[in-house]
Amino acid sequence: MSYGNTARQGSAIYVSFSNSKPVIANCTITSNDNVSVAGDAALFIVGSSGSQATVTHSILWGNDVEISGSAVVSWSDVEGGFAGTGNFSSDPVFVERDSGEPDELDDPFDGGFYLSNQSAGEPVDSPCVDAGDPGQTAEEAGYVHLTTRTDLAVEDGASLLDIGYHVASDCNGNGEWDSRDIALSSVVLLGDPPAAVEALDCNHNQIPDMCEGSGNYVPNSCECLPAKVAFTTNDDFDRGVLINLHHDTSGQIARYQYPKPLPYLWLPLSGRSSVARVYTGTDTAIGAVGTILSEHRTAPAGFAGNPSRTGVDLDGNLWIANRNDIFNNGGSVVRIGMVIGGTRVNTLGYPDPNGALLRPPFLYNTCIDKDGDGMIRTSREFNDVLAWPSANPPNAGDADDECICKIYGVNGIGVRHVAIDKSGGVWVGGRDNHAFDYISSALDALDPTMSFDVDEGGYGGFVDCNNVMWTVWRDGFAAGRLVRFSSLPPGPVQYSHLTDAPDNFGLALDRNGNVWTSQWDNDEARLFNAAGVYQDPPGAIGTGGQTTDRGVVVTPSDNNLWISNSEGGSTPSVSRMPNGGGTPTVYNIGDDGGTPTGLTVDQDGYVWVTCQTGNTLKRIDPADPNPGDPADGILTVSLPANTNPYSFTDQTGNLTLLATGMGTWTVVHDSEMANTPEWHMIRWNTGTCSNPLPGGIGVSVRAADTRAGLPGVPYTAVENMRRFDAVAGRYLEIRVRLAGSCPGAFQSPVLCDLEVWHGIGDMNCSGTVNNFDIDAFVQALADPSAYEAAHPDCDRMLADIDGNGLVNNFDTDPFVELLANSCYGAE
Repeated sequence: MSYGNTARQGSAIYVSFSNSKPVIANCTITSNDNVSVAGDAALFIVGSSGSQATVTHSILWGNDVEISGSAVVSWSDVEGGFAGTGNFSSDPVFVERDSGEPDELDDPFDGGFYLSNQSAGEPVDSPCVDAGDPGQTAEEAGYVHLTTRTDLAVEDGASLLDIGYHVASDCNGNGEWDSRDIALSSVVLLGDPPAAVEALDCNHNQIPDMCEGSGNYVPNSCECLPAKVAFTTNDDFDRGVLINLHHDTSGQIARYQYPKPLPYLWLPLSGRSSVARVYTGTDTAIGAVGTILSEHRTAPAGFAGNPSRTGVDLDGNLWIANRNDIFNNGGSVVRIGMVIGGTRVNTLGYPDPNGALLRPPFLYNTCIDKDGDGMIRTSREFNDVLAWPSANPPNAGDADDECICKIYGVNGIGVRHVAIDKSGGVWVGGRDNHAFDYISSALDALDPTMSFDVDEGGYGGFVDCNNVMWTVWRDGFAAGRLVRFSSLPPGPVQYSHLTDAPDNFGLALDRNGNVWTSQWDNDEARLFNAAGVYQDPPGAIGTGGQTTDRGVVVTPSDNNLWISNSEGGSTPSVSRMPNGGGTPTVYNIGDDGGTPTGLTVDQDGYVWVTCQTGNTLKRIDPADPNPGDPADGILTVSLPANTNPYSFTDQTGNLTLLATGMGTWTVVHDSEMANTPEWHMIRWNTGTCSNPLPGGIGVSVRAADTRAGLPGVPYTAVENMRRFDAVAGRYLEIRVRLAGSCPGAFQSPVLCDLEVWHGIGDMNCSGTVNNFDIDAFVQALADPSAYEAAHPDCDRMLADIDGNGLVNNFDTDPFVELLANSCYGAE
């Protein structure tokens, strides 16, 4: 806000430093006067210095002259007009508001410069109301806690942004902007992004003020303990992200019978030592099918990682192996996270489609906020590859891209085996020395007690839901071997070499739990049951295509087998075969589909083909009635020369989900209170729901004071209706795993309700601390056995109010204080 200023020139803003490029957003510049230099503007930019101002969503009205010099102006009200998108010249219709306070305590508008608004009681609407960029709502711009209205009603998050300066709204709810409101709105509006203020703002009103909570268990008069939140309906569950889960019955979630990963595909770009994230879904707000949303390095500068093998874990993270050994005497695998949603912003936190940062709220995020700024710095498109300075050994903390979460040095040499198990752990193996390591999801590190090496394997594979690991070994292009590990550490390693598969390359799992292998030089596929027994019939099934079969995948909906015919002949092709044998269908994927290698299935059942020498990615529609015509039913994503895309393992998560039988629901709950005291209680399935696998539900939680900070905190596994500790923060992330059946006869556990609340002092587990908890509290102190008998679904440790690990008389006074001041309840 700039009004009533007098200066020789540039009475509101004067820009003169060489190459200065200020950004002026949501400002009101009015009634400023240049007294010495006639005609100079309120916003004056010295033209000879290479400076240029960017002005958006602002009002420049009633000054001597509005703008002089080089400026890019959009979505602004400029008296006399100014060229630019969305600009107009109309009286902004300012109105006054009398706060009833002395002048020195009056509001920042000094009684004026609000926008006339019929909803606030004025006779007309200002032309600046809801006049912002139609591509951005007030919520997306981060202004939902600010106002331009005399009644102090905040912006409607779903509406377009008002043009002009906004003030923060009423802190203490008395309907007035007065001496009890300590306004720091200038912190928000003059440069610091909302994320910087968020950590100080306990009650989520964008004003760090006297009405913030004390941060203790007992709230003050303005704050409540975190409210209980319940998830019981489809809409409740849809507040989070469902991976391989759906609404089996209204108000219940269960696993899909056939895998449904997130709508993304990870494409290793071996020639660039990077990996691209490709959109496979249908939401045009995210992008067209085949859009490359981001590109990430897999190794620091100076290291040719040569990535190929991929695995997508239960949370949608990518694990990608560098075939070249970039650690001393060993290889590496990198974990790359993803962020869905958020707003692209510049370094000041203001919306910018080309900004390097993503500002929350996110729909989903597994990337780590390395610098703690509350935002995620990551790639925004293909060829936007962020720096990763060279270091020895490599450290993901050095990577500018905050979605590059971690790099793990492993014992395997020439790493090509990446396999996810049902606990979320990752097996990594080397082709050249057959050394295997296990990256524990609990440790987020190699578990040295699990490492082993044998005399074969490590070329690629997976772990099935019985914890049996399947892998292939190829010594260069010599005849391959299929290896089945029936027992893995920490017990003794037991494995067998399956001699009925003499020339293996790729592996796939079908929906019956059987394993298919492609045969490199034999132009055929072979089938083994879950016990490792060769199935004849169907025996060796010919592909009907070209030679050197590599990638193999099964489309779960029809159980058909697909194999990439990577070399030989003149027509690049992919073969599709009925599971039990029969005549194959050969798909011509076009002349630009040279050397098809990897195959993967997306969430909608389309088959994607990685074409190494063609530098393309192809999508095949299984319903295509003309498989011989590459112009019909084939979508092509073209890449630059020498990109060298190469993979033949799981690129979407389809194989991981089928093999493990797992599904995941993740949701973030905002308590709207900074420095939230520890969370202590979750309960689920207290209602009536069908639950054929009652033991198949696992719940974990973590908390942080910013949304972006959550992935940097490890999860804590919790028990149903049992106290947990050491989980504190404004944002609570809840992760539920549903462990379904192995491929074959289908079953799934069901989640029909879940509640989370503070828990402390709620001795009858009603979700509220009130007088009905007094008798139960006394019983918990005096007669633990009687309490447990009377309240079998509650945890006696909820009476440990002072948090010393004991339930005793020292908890009495805190309980009384909590009882007197508690105001948390269901949202």
